[in-house]
Amino acid sequence: MPDSWVRATILLRSNSLATGNSGVRSDLVHNLVQLLNLNISPIIPLRGSISASGDLIPLSYIAATLQGSREVEVWTGRKGDKRHRRRLTAEEALSQVSLGLLDLGPKEGLTMVNGTSVSAGVASLALHDVHGLISLSQVLTAMAVEALRGSDESFDAFFSEVRPHSGQIEVARNLRGFLHGSQLVANTANDDDSGNSLHQDRYAIRTAPQWLGPLLEDLMLADDQVS
Repeated sequence: MPDSWVRATILLRSNSLATGNSGVRSDLVHNLVQLLNLNISPIIPLRGSISASGDLIPLSYIAATLQGSREVEVWTGRKGDKRHRRRLTAEEALSQVSLGLLDLGPKEGLTMVNGTSVSAGVASLALHDVHGLISLSQVLTAMAVEALRGSDESFDAFFSEVRPHSGQIEVARNLRGFLHGSQLVANTANDDDSGNSLHQDRYAIRTAPQWLGPLLEDLMLADDQVS
């Protein structure tokens, strides 16, 4: 698995166990957090879990790392730092940073593996990227309107607010905000001065709120469910 996936998994497992509802010792949560602080990332197979009743196999590698297993290897040091990045067994890595080996107590082994922290971690990283992409797509749409000497009339609040679609309303509002005060937007009140021979902007541009809006709504639903 990519290092970012592993670190996201450890973070979410720590956050879940820190609530105290699973009945694990604080030492377990502390050592999980220390794996992040000390840049120790278990090397976990990419495949092996479908998250049906938990990410059992990948989470078992993290549990084994806490125990200092000789059968599990880890990366130490920051990714990209060739000088200090090393591949060691979990036992060697914990010994080097003086992090004590953890003997899992009652329920703690099951608690470590019976969760969907891998799936949730990967989903969180994907959502982070999609948030950036959906924002970028709106900025680029506004830039395309300017580049094509288009109009902002298609983004008028009236067209969106007469429909019960929150995503469409938000995208139209954002596009109006991006284009506010722009000297490159055509003046539809006076077509002769607009420099644009089209009576309407190109379809993909003028309908941006209608097709970006549903994507935004799907994103917010996913964000609410994952968070």
